[in-house]
Amino acid sequence: MRERAYRFRFYPSPSQENLLRRTMGCVRLVYNKALPAFLTNSAIAKLQTIM
Repeated sequence: MRERAYRFRFYPSPSQENLLRRTMGCVRLVYNKALPAFLTNSAIAKLQTIM
C-alpha cells in the first residue's frame, strides 16, 4: 500500500493570520516548557529499567 501526501495552501485574512500566530506562539511556549520535563522523566525511566 502506498501512502499519499496532500498539500494545501490557504490565504488567511489578517484576523485569521493574527489568531494563527498567537496560537502557534502558545503551542511553541508549551512545547518548550514541557520538553525538559519529558526528557528528565524519560532519562529517569531508562535508569530505573537498567537497575
